[in-house]
Amino acid sequence: MSGVRKPKDEEERALARIAIQEGKGFAMEEFIEHVLGYRAERQFVNAVVNRLELSIEDEDELDLVELINVMKAFEESSV
Repeated sequence: MSGVRKPKDEEERALARIAIQEGKGFAMEEFIEHVLGYRAERQFVNAVVNRLELSIEDEDELDLVELINVMKAFEESSV
């Protein structure tokens, strides 16, 4: 599972900031491209980001890889 959630406390938040500063983080576009195997359109990326932000607001854990794959399947079935 590629779970995503907001940090539980300030210690987790600090560790996340350090990881990003050390170059261990990367852009959402790059992550989505890694999962899909191709560069997604801006609209697709925005939809993923919106869903991620909603899960953070609701304090829900989100399986980001599963979300991307479900959205891809939905997009393909709509064509």
